[in-house]
Amino acid sequence: MAPPDAAVSRGEGEASLGASRRGGTPFPRQQTRRDGAQRAGYMGRMHGHGSAPAPEVIAQLRAAIAAAIPDADALVSGGGGHYTLVVTSAAFAGKSMLDSQRLVYGAIAHLMRGDDAPVHAVDSLRTLVPGR
Repeated sequence: MAPPDAAVSRGEGEASLGASRRGGTPFPRQQTRRDGAQRAGYMGRMHGHGSAPAPEVIAQLRAAIAAAIPDADALVSGGGGHYTLVVTSAAFAGKSMLDSQRLVYGAIAHLMRGDDAPVHAVDSLRTLVPGR
């Protein structure tokens, strides 16, 4: 066990970590630039991802999947450039999960391409065969 005065010999960085464990925060709550303007948050620096309204992008995703996989039933949710897809189709029968997902990604690739793409990420993609 360390002697009682060991806490005094800690470095400044360790002391600040201790403070954060007691409820303080190691990061400033609000960051400002040198000219006093507030710095844009992470979402403001995403180069246009998710700039289109979510309902419009969801409709584009469904249409692209339907065009590439005619019998597909696509459930799409999300927004802000991040979407969750559940696609059910008989076209996935006999295919591996990877091959089924490649079909879907191939269908929506044009919506994910470029700096101003409306779809930044597919957070979850499930491919199902009807009746399973």
